[in-house]
Amino acid sequence: MPTAGSEAEPEELYEEFIPLDHQEEEELDDVYEDPDKPSTYIAPVAMRTERIGSCAGLQMLQEKAFSIRLSSLSHMEKIGEGQYGEVYQAQMDNTTVAIKVIKRFSSLKVMSQFEREMTTMTQVSHHNLVKLHGIMREGPFSPALVMEYLPYGNLKMFLMREGQPNEFLMKCMTDVAMGMHYLSERGLIHRDLAARNVLVDENKTCKVSDFGLLREVPRDKSIYVSQNDGQSPLRWMAPESITDNIFSPATDVWSYGILQWEMFFPHRNPYYDMDNTQMVAKVSRGYRMAIPRGCPPLVVKIMRACWEYDPNERPNFLLISNLLTRREQIAKKI
Repeated sequence: MPTAGSEAEPEELYEEFIPLDHQEEEELDDVYEDPDKPSTYIAPVAMRTERIGSCAGLQMLQEKAFSIRLSSLSHMEKIGEGQYGEVYQAQMDNTTVAIKVIKRFSSLKVMSQFEREMTTMTQVSHHNLVKLHGIMREGPFSPALVMEYLPYGNLKMFLMREGQPNEFLMKCMTDVAMGMHYLSERGLIHRDLAARNVLVDENKTCKVSDFGLLREVPRDKSIYVSQNDGQSPLRWMAPESITDNIFSPATDVWSYGILQWEMFFPHRNPYYDMDNTQMVAKVSRGYRMAIPRGCPPLVVKIMRACWEYDPNERPNFLLISNLLTRREQIAKKI
């Protein structure tokens, strides 16, 4: 297995994968390099579809529609805990749900982040995003997000517990790309895309979760400039985010490439052999992690494209999902 920063010979890199024949590789190249659709396949500069509502009155109406009473929940059991929050499993109308709450005495910044996550979840809906059942603002667990329960947990832990074939990894990459395309088309930047924030349901469908760091691109801009509004997941961040606090759909694409790497190395963190200072310095100078052995050629291509230094050279999630979907269709014919 190549170490971080090492160069692997192509034959060694692909030896565990049965490659496509040349004709199929050329078809995939045609999709990626289509000269007639540059604006479709480059990480978007301007958003084209509806955005989430920002009016306070609209937000109140949306939240009211999602209101859940404590009395509708039963058999609550704590199943997880993080630095700032706790997760419970419960029953609601004969359905198993997950309840996310913020720990008591959390900072105002943490509470504000959680409120933003609640607002976001009332306004987005896609089969590759974790589904919101409702919001609870009463009782000892208030405020709380009541969400669908995904039994396999987060993707990182799932892959650490039991390895999965490339077929599953490719399907999961497609799922995540589709969910992220939905967000980016609405002018939303996730800013914390990582294996720990992708959950796996009973059918092994992967869903993007954890929208606490999500931000909306201003209507007259193509980027969001952070005001240092919280802890940053440095090892998943693009160079322009690290150095200039700039975020855009293209920075989520960079994080997606890191997520792909994690799928093949679930037991390690990105840049595992460096501290944060070393990592920031090396990435800013052009360093990229070695591609894990066993990556299908298409994943190698996508991963490297996601890590282009120039954000305008990175593909967008529409292209990524199209490439992966087409790969699945071709594979079924082989």
